[in-house]
Amino acid sequence: AQASAETWSRVLAAARAHPLRGFLHLEPFTFRCYSRPGGHAGDARALDYVLRGRELPMPMSDPTAALHQRIIRGQTARMLRFRCDRIARAIEEAIEQCPRPPRILAAGCGHLRELDRIVAFGSRRIGRIVAFDTDREALEQVRHDYAGLPIDTQFGSLRDLVRGGAPFTDMDLVYCSGLMEALPAI
Repeated sequence: AQASAETWSRVLAAARAHPLRGFLHLEPFTFRCYSRPGGHAGDARALDYVLRGRELPMPMSDPTAALHQRIIRGQTARMLRFRCDRIARAIEEAIEQCPRPPRILAAGCGHLRELDRIVAFGSRRIGRIVAFDTDREALEQVRHDYAGLPIDTQFGSLRDLVRGGAPFTDMDLVYCSGLMEALPAI
């Protein structure tokens, strides 16, 4: 049976008032997902803790560091890495199967970390990657981190994408790795 809105509100209030919350918020992935500074829980900077395995600058004996390690190795983190690996395999397949260097659209690209995982990746093997996102800071990070690759960063909204207002034609691979997390609940 589903809990009523009133019951759920009481549960949330109790959880927010619990002293354990302060400890949990010391762990940066948890706190970033909770505070949602990028507008949604799984923004690009939060995902970097999992996809790039950011270590905390403290000894493992510290309870916060131990919690961080548990979180970035947990089930959610494994699922996020699996998704990133699967997208990287799709890009590798496009590289291998296209008769010309493929053109790729990454909608809701975040930091485009799937490029970190591509074994057969070489800039001459990709025709163009359009990195599309609503987060200007994430797009700037993509430009910085993958400066040697043929990446065209495009700022836009889901509405732009659906209406066809974005200049994306003749793509060999189109994917959206994180858009579902950013959509409002219906």
